[in-house]
Amino acid sequence: MSKKVFYACLTLLLFQLSVISKTLYAGDNDELKLIGISYMPAAKWGYDTEGGGPLNVKLDSNSFITYEGEMWFKSGFKFGVVADADKNIIGKVRRVLGFIGYENFSIRASGGNITGTAEWDGEGVPGQPKSTKINTKYRSTDLIWGPNFGPSYGRVFYIAISYTEYTMPVLMEWDYSSPRYVYDDNAKFKGYGLTFGGDTMYYTLNSRTAVRDSCCWLGFDPWVYYECPVLIGKMNISDEGVRRMREIVPDGEVVKDKQKYWFNGLQIDAILGLMRRIELGSTAIAIGVGYNFSFRYVIPSRGDGVSIPAPTLFRSGYIFRVISSF
Repeated sequence: MSKKVFYACLTLLLFQLSVISKTLYAGDNDELKLIGISYMPAAKWGYDTEGGGPLNVKLDSNSFITYEGEMWFKSGFKFGVVADADKNIIGKVRRVLGFIGYENFSIRASGGNITGTAEWDGEGVPGQPKSTKINTKYRSTDLIWGPNFGPSYGRVFYIAISYTEYTMPVLMEWDYSSPRYVYDDNAKFKGYGLTFGGDTMYYTLNSRTAVRDSCCWLGFDPWVYYECPVLIGKMNISDEGVRRMREIVPDGEVVKDKQKYWFNGLQIDAILGLMRRIELGSTAIAIGVGYNFSFRYVIPSRGDGVSIPAPTLFRSGYIFRVISSF
């Protein structure tokens, strides 16, 4: 199937979801206008390689920010977090939705810096440093379909497709029986995810019959958020990584100039905290504070004699969120 056919089929599917939601909940479902921002002042990053190995990565804490609601992007604001939105499925579908309508669709963009140090304690490899600095960005863009299921239920659950990109060091292994190792400090990960998620803040914010009497102390309610995307994508090894691999392979073995690996994987993203709803006329505002934990586990395919032990990227920390619908 060509890319053009794939994009056309995906857009048609999303349009049908919009039409179905309008038909099923006509009269009960006002168009959702959403805008919000989430901020982690000190996201703690971690990185691990399956099975251990001679590569040790230590990451710093950095801020992490998320913008949600199409209004940010219709206004031309990008804030440096949109991950090449015009060059992937999210951007292409979003442009089409600009013509057919954004009913029940929303855009979310997240980003933050990843800094730290990668240290090597294995055998020396010509031209490979014992340690290297990490200074890269994690960026993600999501297209969310979250219908308002009538005034009694509000918007609780949603379906999303996401695009994520980042660059991280990876351990490369030659030969399972008698492994030899090198590392690439600039492996690029680009991938998509499909998820079914839930967010109680959406319900509290948008349900017209939500209980106004708080069930917690000082007027706060529980805030529970979760996502579990199934991932697929590509990881590209840098030219320097290919050169290092050639330093350790036996004579006569060939390492291709371009090392690209498909990967599949799973991501868990969850928040547990407290929130409070405030009404200002026809506008509802929800404010929340909680703790966010996320990990992203990918399994690269095996190349010609080369394997990449599965890397896992972690993020955790306190998160603050303000979101409004009107």
